[in-house]
Amino acid sequence: MEFAILYTLGAVAAYFFADWALNRFEAAYGKPIPYRHFLFFIILFGLAFIMMSTINPPPQ
Repeated sequence: MEFAILYTLGAVAAYFFADWALNRFEAAYGKPIPYRHFLFFIILFGLAFIMMSTINPPPQ
């Protein structure tokens, strides 16, 4: 049960962080980025992968 809560909180935090990071990247770039949704997905996927391996590491 605790994993579900941690994954939910992590997903919400990852979504807002990915949006913030993409906005900062666009501000530095100076104009809207083409294929913005693809870059957002890459950032969110990377954060999700890191979060999943941190919350529930594989057995050793």
